[in-house]
Amino acid sequence: NLSVASGNTTYYSESNCIIERETKTLVNGCKTSVIPADILHIGDYAFNGMLCDSRLTFNTIADISLVIPASVVSIGSCAFQGCDDLISVTLLGDITSIGAIAFNGCSNVLEYNFTSCTNVPSLGGISVFEGINTDCQIKVPKSLYEGWKAANRWSEYADNIVAVDV
Repeated sequence: NLSVASGNTTYYSESNCIIERETKTLVNGCKTSVIPADILHIGDYAFNGMLCDSRLTFNTIADISLVIPASVVSIGSCAFQGCDDLISVTLLGDITSIGAIAFNGCSNVLEYNFTSCTNVPSLGGISVFEGINTDCQIKVPKSLYEGWKAANRWSEYADNIVAVDV
């Protein structure tokens, strides 16, 4: 279990996550974390490789579906890099930015669901979805479909982007 010493004025722990108080940024999570509903940002490297780390023998859940709460507006660089146990990612809110290499190496993900977005999130750098499964669908609102496919850095994944009526 992830925890913070009592009296820590910078960080606190909740739902097996370490969170920076001032910015509501989740800075560290693990395989058993549940992202709290009031988190604004998922920080750089927050879950980097943790979901698939063989040292995490206390919980051997396979095929993880990740749900990112509506409160989250940004995902940092390398946040979920190498989390190859992930099979789906659903973003419940209007995410605005995703950092470089955020989902790099998540090759078992078959669906990224962005249908709650009202704008196309910016991709903050290279290789956000590097190694994407050829069968993976990036589901987006039908009203944003053309813009999504043409957007800077999203065009690299145009073959995976699918329009959905919402």
